Amino acid sequence: MNVHDFQKMKDEGRRISMITCYDYSSARAVADSSIGIGAGTYVSGQVLVYQDMLGLNPGFKPKFLRVYANTFEVIRTALNAYDNDVKSGAFPSESESYRDLESTDQKVTKRTEHAAKNGRGSRITLASDMNH
Repeated sequence: MNVHDFQKMKDEGRRISMITCYDYSSARAVADSSIGIGAGTYVSGQVLVYQDMLGLNPGFKPKFLRVYANTFEVIRTALNAYDNDVKSGAFPSESESYRDLESTDQKVTKRTEHAAKNGRGSRITLASDMNH
């Protein structure tokens, strides 16, 4: 689709929702009815995928992307530390475990029982478990 097609749609009263990777002059021609991703500053609004702006896809580097945080490394480090702690037996520690049923925090027990009944229990699968 080119800028003339967009202009025709606009003249017909159609709304244009998004344009991607357009040059400035083409984006400017449809600016009042467009949201852009990689389409410059003349569009009505900007889109940037949060996983990309938070650095969760370290190999993905299109020209329009600005990374605001490198959370990929933080998350990977945390997940690896958790995985290592579980495998080594360091987690959960005695202080993070209930000794007997009487010492169980009833609020926590009720909340997890409710989640399990509704199918909303934890669904975390570690990458190390996926190969087994």
